[in-house]
Order: sequence, then C-alpha cells, then structure tokens
Amino acid sequence: MWESQTPPRRLVLADEIYDRVLAALLDHRIRPGGPINIDEISRQWGVSPTPIREALARLEGFGLVKREPHRGYVASPPPTRQALEELMDFRELLEVKGAWLACKQMDDGLLDDLTNTIAEMRTAKTGPDYEEYREFQRADAAFHELIVNSARSRYLRDAVLRLGWHYQRSRLYGGTGISDAAQAIREHEHVLAAFQGGSPEKTATAMRRHLRGVRARVLASLDEHG
Repeated sequence: MWESQTPPRRLVLADEIYDRVLAALLDHRIRPGGPINIDEISRQWGVSPTPIREALARLEGFGLVKREPHRGYVASPPPTRQALEELMDFRELLEVKGAWLACKQMDDGLLDDLTNTIAEMRTAKTGPDYEEYREFQRADAAFHELIVNSARSRYLRDAVLRLGWHYQRSRLYGGTGISDAAQAIREHEHVLAAFQGGSPEKTATAMRRHLRGVRARVLASLDEHG
C-alpha cells in the first residue's frame, strides 16, 4: 500500500505528504473504512510522523478521513446515495447564488481566469489514477473557486470549498477517474458564456444546469459501481 518512493524534498514536505496520502485515498490503496498507520507510513517514506499527522488533520477537515477512539485515523466510508443527493442539493443552492453574485460584481480579470482554467481542463489527463487526473480536478476546482471568490462572501466561499472535497469523495469509490470530462468542459464553457453576456440571471441558470449535470453523472456512476 505504501510503496517505496523517493523521499520528499524538505522545503515542500508538508504539501508532498498531503498529496501522497490524498492519492492513496483516491486510488483505493487505503480501503474505505480502513485504518491509517502513521508509524508505518513514516517508516516507508523516511519522514517523521509530524507532517503525516498534519496531512491527516487537513484531510479530516474535508471529511476524507476521521479519527476514531482506540483506532486513530481511518479512511472515511463510502458516501450513501442519500448523502450525495443532499450534498449536491446544497452545493446547487450555494453555487447558483455565488454565480449570480459573481456576475453582478465581477472584475475585469475574472473572464480571463475562467477561460484559462477551461483551457487547462482541455489539456489535462483524466485518469483513472489520481496522479493522472489531479491536474484536471485542480483546474475544475479552480473554476468554481474563482466564481465563489468573486461572490465576495467568505462564508459562502468556505462552505463551497468544503463541499467540493465531499464531492471528490464520490470519485473515490468508482475507480474510474474523470469519466465526464467532455460534459464538464462543455458546461463550464456555457457558464463562461453567461458571464461574458453579463446577465446574473443567465449565469445562475448556467451554473444550475452544470451542477444538475454533475449530480446526474455522479449518481449514475454510484449506481454503476456501488
């Protein structure tokens, strides 16, 4: 599970350990509900337990791992269909409002930034391993983060960013990576076009259609692989 790798560079140790643990979760090398042995990881990677604990604390904040009495950290179990439906309903509620606000008060740089993230998605690999689809996922997340940041509501932003990782958990259990890249890119392009048109209402509608498309695909994947 913790195959030998080149020791991480010390200057970026915390981020590299975080990425490695995240990859192990997303690639199923840590089974859902399975224990996470900090001492074992420390020996295999040749690092102290401290950055491993820091990485797990970050991942706990996103709901990807949890601490249990007498067991320590364990990988979070698979989300149920009901949990995913509730997640996507709440995400739609927040992000549609965020898109409306962002369009109403957008600055000059937003359109260029959104365009760049779509370009990155077009050229990124899409899986099935996390190492392959990581750049696509990051560009996808950046698109949504740019919008919620432009909404200028820190509470909305914090809620959306946390929900984003819960959504990524839904990819954990299919093992297929990014299977909806073409649809996601097309929907992002529609959202961008709405921003370019300058209508908050049309932008909100485009975001709603995108998120409902995501919802349908996530639930279909869960039904197929669950």
